[in-house]
Amino acid sequence: ASCVEHFRRSVAKLVPSRDAAVAVAVSGGSDSVALTYLARQVFQRVVGITVDHRLRPESSVEAVKTGSIVTGIGAEHHVIPLEWAARPDPGKVQLAARQKRYEALFRFCREKRIGYLMTAHHMDDQLGKRLWNYRSAFSLLFFSNCVFYGDDSRHISHQTVQG
Repeated sequence: ASCVEHFRRSVAKLVPSRDAAVAVAVSGGSDSVALTYLARQVFQRVVGITVDHRLRPESSVEAVKTGSIVTGIGAEHHVIPLEWAARPDPGKVQLAARQKRYEALFRFCREKRIGYLMTAHHMDDQLGKRLWNYRSAFSLLFFSNCVFYGDDSRHISHQTVQG
């Protein structure tokens, strides 16, 4: 089976309808761009979200370039710029950025009534993701190197699925 067909079958276990609105966190890296492409092959409405951390001068330009890639795939694209009251401590930048990024992604999905958020990570990143506990109304569903967050007000569950 093709990658798209494999993805379609695996995702069908987690997202019941092709008509569901699905968001993808898109950094511009190969993992998240590939996930956006696959999601677009399966779902009618895919919303790419790029978080501009504003911690590097070039981040806003990169977010716009990522938007061009995402819209070229046929998905919607939104940039969420983060505001910082103060720059995080040098040793805690990644942790602070991750926390603010997921808070912004979850808030966006709730506000736009998007029930599913997908993120893509290298295997090294996944261990950190699994250990990081975010308190929200979203459940974490893992698909190989993709992380699914689903919001179902009737039932919140956690599932691990191998793709």
